[in-house]
Amino acid sequence: MGMKYGGLGIAAFLYVGFTEWTGLSLACPFRWLTGLQCPGCGATRMVTALLHGRWEAAWQANPLLLLAMPWILLLVGVEEYCRYQQCPEPRWFHVLGWLLVAAFLLFGFGRNLC
Repeated sequence: MGMKYGGLGIAAFLYVGFTEWTGLSLACPFRWLTGLQCPGCGATRMVTALLHGRWEAAWQANPLLLLAMPWILLLVGVEEYCRYQQCPEPRWFHVLGWLLVAAFLLFGFGRNLC
């Protein structure tokens, strides 16, 4: 895995470990400023719940991220493969990326309506 994703993965692993060990986590700056939930709010709770095998709690924390994780991992894998093989990304690659962006924007908007 490339340095970009490897470093991000290590940082995420250390952060989740820190929150598990101390019970402390960073506040979402968007939520702090607006009082609204961003599309990523609940991501740490979701990952922690998954690590403990609590699928229902993971779903309640952030359902879209839970559903999008396999697709995000697919995009990362294809990007890494194409970078090392020096081949162009498939045509669907950018379409899927933009569909995920649109889904997260709609989810972020929709979760604040209730």
